[in-house]
Amino acid sequence: MLMVISAFIIASLLIALSLIANRARLKKSFKIKLQTNCLMTKYPIVFISSVPSVFYFGNYWNYIPEILTEHGYDVIELNFKNKKDLLTNLQSNIKALKAHYTNVHIIGDFSIKKLLQKKLNNRQTLLDQLWTIETQSTNRPQKTKSKNTFYLSTVNPQTHFIWRVLIFFHNHLLNSSLSPVVVGLTDVKSLNSIAFQYLKLANLLAESDYKCSNF
Repeated sequence: MLMVISAFIIASLLIALSLIANRARLKKSFKIKLQTNCLMTKYPIVFISSVPSVFYFGNYWNYIPEILTEHGYDVIELNFKNKKDLLTNLQSNIKALKAHYTNVHIIGDFSIKKLLQKKLNNRQTLLDQLWTIETQSTNRPQKTKSKNTFYLSTVNPQTHFIWRVLIFFHNHLLNSSLSPVVVGLTDVKSLNSIAFQYLKLANLLAESDYKCSNF
């Protein structure tokens, strides 16, 4: 009985901590110095948000879409209530966006990639079009690089202890692979570096737009 009560108290404290931390996160903003000579994409950049949980919810990508928007990119975020909602509606949402804009650039994290791989059915084309954002330590270079994978290079990024705990439970609960570095849950110095790398990716996508249009 004592163990049940203790578990209930710990769970209640974790949920209360999560509510406070996530609400504080949603109120924060982050600015970087505007970079010049950014090549604009012809088509919108679509960020796919993975499934939320009680430990991590709202604004999945944090400041990243906002930073790209401030630099002139057309950015769209697709949010889903749960795994069923994502798997049921993701493909039709992308199809509708392509019908409107002709084409889009699709960005997701490893959680999205893993989910689509497990539940492929008719989603192979979507998986082929997905740009996956992953981390690559500068001390441990990636052995093999996957197609359409953009690796963020980080040197000892610092994530607050509270967020490390909450992300751990989020990933454990959903069998997910959310990386705090990929979504910008780091110290300011690392976040600046991450933001610049997302701008680099946007430039690469823009270059691909104009290369394709020349054929």
